[in-house]
Amino acid sequence: MYQRRLPDLEIMERQFERFVSSLKGEDIEVLMLDPPSLDEAIGPYGYQRNLTTPSEVLVTNAGAIIPRMACSGYLVGREKRWAQYLMSIGCPILFSIHGKGVGEIGAGAWLDDRHYVYAEGVTANREGLRQLQWILESIGVELYIAHSPGYVDLWDFPAGGVSHPDMMLGIVDLGLAIVYPSMLNWATIKYLRDLKFRLVEVPPDEFVQYGCNILTLAPGKIVIPAAAKQTIVALRREGVECLDVDLSQSSTGYGGPHCVTCQLLRDPGPRLEDL
Repeated sequence: MYQRRLPDLEIMERQFERFVSSLKGEDIEVLMLDPPSLDEAIGPYGYQRNLTTPSEVLVTNAGAIIPRMACSGYLVGREKRWAQYLMSIGCPILFSIHGKGVGEIGAGAWLDDRHYVYAEGVTANREGLRQLQWILESIGVELYIAHSPGYVDLWDFPAGGVSHPDMMLGIVDLGLAIVYPSMLNWATIKYLRDLKFRLVEVPPDEFVQYGCNILTLAPGKIVIPAAAKQTIVALRREGVECLDVDLSQSSTGYGGPHCVTCQLLRDPGPRLEDL
C-alpha cells in the first residue's frame, strides 16, 4: 500500500478500461496479458503479488530482454510468465538477466532509438546492468547508468517507490523531458542537458501521483496521469499533445501509464544527432 490507502478495485478497473480505450483510439494495437489462476501464480517465495507492471520487460528491435526481479521476493517468478507470453505472440527473446545479476530493466527511458537510461539501485545491481550494457551495445544501443535512491526500512511511497527510472524521468519528445530532480541524481540531469534536452520539473504533489510516469505514443504526444495538472499545462506550452487519463486508484502503488504497459513494437523515430 502506497500513500496510506488501498485502491477501490471497481473504480480502478473502470479507469484501466478507459486507459486501454484511449490507446485503441490512437490506433494502437493492445494485447492483454490475462491474469494467472491462483495455482499458476506461485513463485519460489510464495504468491506473486502485483502482477500489473509488465514494463519490467525491455523490448528492443532485436527482441525482448527478460528482467530478473530484484528488491522484493514476492515478485520472483514473473519473469517466466513474461517470457512465455512473449514467445506465444511471436516476440523473440534476445537475452535474460541471469547469474548474480538482477534488473527490472524495462522501466527505464528511451532517449531515442540509440540511447537508453536505466538506474543502479534496489531494482538493478551492477552485474545486472553490466549484462544489460553488454547486450544493448551489441545491437548498437548506448546505455546510460543513472543512480536512484533507495529505502532502508520504510517501504512507504515515495521512499520505496522511486527505484524505477520511469518514476522520475519521462521522455516527451526529442530533446524534451520531464524530471523530478529530488529523486534523479545531478549527473543524469547534466547528461540530459549536455544532450540539449529541455527539462520540465514535476512538482512534488504531482510526483506522488506518478506525474513523471508517462507513455510516449509519438514524439510530442504522450499519455499522462490527469492528476499532473501543472505538468500538463507546462507541457502544452511546449506544444506537447497530452492525453490525460484518470489513474487515481492505480497511483496507490500499482503504476502509471508506463508501468502498466510493455511497449512491443515502435516505429523508427528521430535521433539525438538530429537536434
